[in-house]
Amino acid sequence: MAIGSVCNHHQLTSFVLLCVTTMIFSTVYSRKMNRSNSNEWTNIRLPTTLHPVHYVVKLQPFLNDSNTFQGYIEVELEVVKPTSRIILHLADLVVKNNTAKVSTLNKRRRSHPIRQEKYNSDREQYTLQLRRRLRQGKAYLLSMQFEGVLNEIPRGFYKTSYVDKDGVERKLAVTQFWPADARRAFPCFDEPALKATFDIHIARESHMTAISNMPLIRTTPVPNRDGWLWDQFATTLNMSTYLVAFLISDYSFRDLEGQGKGRLKVWTSEDKLDQTSLALEVGSFAMSFFEDYFNLPYPLRKMDMAAVPETTFQAMENWGLVTYRESVLLADPKRASASHRRQVSQLVAHELAHQWFGNLVTFKWWTDLWLNEGFATYMSDVAIDQMEPAWGILEQFVVSRLQSVMTMDSLKSSHPISKPLANPADIDQVFDQIPYSKGASVIRMMKHFLTESTFKKGLAAYLSSMSYKNADQDDLWRYMTVSAHQDGSLPKDLTVKTIMDTWTLQEGYPVLTVVRDSNGTARVTQKRYLLGGEEQDLGYRWWIPVTFTSRNRRSFRHTRAQTWLSNHADHVTVTGLPHPREWVIFNLQMTGYYRVNYDDYNWSLLAYQLQQEHEVIHVTNRAQIIDDALNLARAGMLSYNFAMNMTRYLTEEKSYVVWKAAFSNMHFLYDMFKHTASYGALKDYFLMILEPVYDSLGFEDKPDDGLQTQLLRTGIIWWACRLGHTHCVNQSRVLFEHWMKDPDNYTVASNVAEAVYCSVINTGGQEMWEFAWNRFHLTRTSHQKKALGKALGCASDTWLLARYLEAGIHTESGLRRQDLSHVFEAVANSDVGSYVAWQFFEQRCKQIIKYVGSDFSSVSSIVEAVTKNFNTKQSLKQLQDLRAEVQKSRVSHKHALDQAIEVVENNVAWRKKNFYDLVRWLNQHGYSHVLTPS
Repeated sequence: MAIGSVCNHHQLTSFVLLCVTTMIFSTVYSRKMNRSNSNEWTNIRLPTTLHPVHYVVKLQPFLNDSNTFQGYIEVELEVVKPTSRIILHLADLVVKNNTAKVSTLNKRRRSHPIRQEKYNSDREQYTLQLRRRLRQGKAYLLSMQFEGVLNEIPRGFYKTSYVDKDGVERKLAVTQFWPADARRAFPCFDEPALKATFDIHIARESHMTAISNMPLIRTTPVPNRDGWLWDQFATTLNMSTYLVAFLISDYSFRDLEGQGKGRLKVWTSEDKLDQTSLALEVGSFAMSFFEDYFNLPYPLRKMDMAAVPETTFQAMENWGLVTYRESVLLADPKRASASHRRQVSQLVAHELAHQWFGNLVTFKWWTDLWLNEGFATYMSDVAIDQMEPAWGILEQFVVSRLQSVMTMDSLKSSHPISKPLANPADIDQVFDQIPYSKGASVIRMMKHFLTESTFKKGLAAYLSSMSYKNADQDDLWRYMTVSAHQDGSLPKDLTVKTIMDTWTLQEGYPVLTVVRDSNGTARVTQKRYLLGGEEQDLGYRWWIPVTFTSRNRRSFRHTRAQTWLSNHADHVTVTGLPHPREWVIFNLQMTGYYRVNYDDYNWSLLAYQLQQEHEVIHVTNRAQIIDDALNLARAGMLSYNFAMNMTRYLTEEKSYVVWKAAFSNMHFLYDMFKHTASYGALKDYFLMILEPVYDSLGFEDKPDDGLQTQLLRTGIIWWACRLGHTHCVNQSRVLFEHWMKDPDNYTVASNVAEAVYCSVINTGGQEMWEFAWNRFHLTRTSHQKKALGKALGCASDTWLLARYLEAGIHTESGLRRQDLSHVFEAVANSDVGSYVAWQFFEQRCKQIIKYVGSDFSSVSSIVEAVTKNFNTKQSLKQLQDLRAEVQKSRVSHKHALDQAIEVVENNVAWRKKNFYDLVRWLNQHGYSHVLTPS
């Protein structure tokens, strides 16, 4: 028990806060709890006795004073079952003594005395034990006063700041309530299914602006507080607590219509408004596109998008007020790189797709998080493809999303898209590429086997019928099945649920093996693909839409299932194929989420076709062939002789999509070879296939080129410089030295900046590194800061790399918490830095995990970065020892370490089984760095 005198010197309009002698019991006070300890929670879901109907939330943050906030709530409650307890969520807040009140919601406002108040810090639950039971079907009003602290860690209601163009620090306060942190701003029923309406009132100083989910309807003075105003916002629609948001700042805004009349606005600091054009353009298009595609209008009167200096996630889809990390919303209209323009466009469209998927219709529980993220990911690409057809975003989907997530999903430690979670604190176990990219990939597959018209019809019915409600995946399957049966897209005896449950309720994915005979038929079988190779058949089976074409009957457009391989059949026989002397390709445009293996002769036919006339094969299937072959070889399912033969034609390939597939696989081989005596042979082979494309594209950036050409040039130059290509290295030095002489008037083209900076810093020593570090802090454009941030990790002096890592865990260095994972990735990606990054992480692991706080995605990224090139038993033992040490300290993130260990185990096995096969292939083709006596 602690007894003290608590005096509050601020006053809110709706109630009077008095100086009172307060007895704060440990059962009432909400101690601060790091999310990393929350895995001790048991079943924390609230009882189903009460349902919130409406909140009134009043908050007064003292951003420029004590960094605290005072609050008051009223919650209208509906009694579902008789109860004498009210249990709600609360964390990092103090409820003021004797302010909690419960009364009937009628004219008499009869009070219900409170017998006891309790707080369970492990569950973050606050309980009011009443003297009388609340009656079923009746409405009651709960009210209380509370206070909290504006944290520096970006969760709940927190503070952050930016430095303006004059060097003045500007503060702001903003919210991040996903996944379950509204409870850190006001006591509430903080579960996605407990939807309610909200009246938000925010007090602010008169020189600042407040925005929230809904439009501002009234501003009044704060009594007895000169220079303070109350802003009242319109009542929200029925929504989950994690979507409530507000921002207090000195920001200005832009809209397309001008004069503040447009429904879409972008908010940022005054000096960066000129970087909002792309976000406005994409946002306006995406809003209209989704309204048309879903046949459902956006239900709010406005949409604000705000650039926030520091966030836990890249963006948050709060209904009517989307917050973005500043670096991924703003884009210099003249200098932004192709990759940055693409990233901003996809992210803006992703968050706006959430206004329907997630906000209008919300998952019932975190198990179906993927319904939000998978649909938003896929639909964002659909929207951008419509807006900028020349970008080929849907072609890029195969390499940027589908093939990317397949690597993670080929681990034994992967998890289903739809995974039951006991509480939102366990969300770090599933918050990775699986709900996003795999979710999007199986949705894309479903659209192709249903046809787009059936897909759109089912979506429209689902969104319309479930508006303002909560849903799970079975609800979606039901509406899709009705549409499919009406349109004849599926047989009457087959449901979407039957098919899709095999993709969402089990982890992993299949590899199809196609074995042909001389009679024009093929036997197609399935088994789970694992990077580690063969394992005992554990019964993994899928409903697989099978599509195919052949050399003489080429048709890559027919992506609707030509036959099905069911999850209970041993195989399916495909007929009507050509003689085995002609190649076949299965999984057209890689619309199915699976890999394909063939007999050796078909692989040889495909290699020959690629070398003779590769454009005969659809671009996404060329990318598929490269990625499937190299990954099948990596898993021991195909000889590296066949896999590497597939890459020899790349000297003639001009498609970014295909090269992106090649780059991903080159990274793995590079990591496995870079510390071996055979690295030179691999390097020479890579340079051989790169050089014709490098010469064709040229080093000079050409802004008028199409986006994919710009992206390809960026990738080719990055690899050429990384591999020591003489012209690339020399050109980089010329450009960098020119920039050093006149940094204020000359800039390196953004599309090649990262490669140029990295190449020069790698050999330039301290002088070049210090120059880049200073420019990193001076630049006001996101793409430039990102390029410099990556390049700072390219130094060959280990002490500079250690210095960079050290700066990453100290905010006074100018780096933010959100930058730490990028610092580790930059350092670990360099040849020297991989060891430096690991040693730093190993020695400071607990400090690093504590520093990033609730940002579990950052920890996962760091662990992956510092361990991805481990391939010896010694390094595996080091990682296993670190996991044991971390578990002793009860720090979370076990899942990230478990996955890293499995990756390293696979790398060790790969090196033993495949390394020398690949060395022999290189030697046979004239690439050898074996030293012989002169």
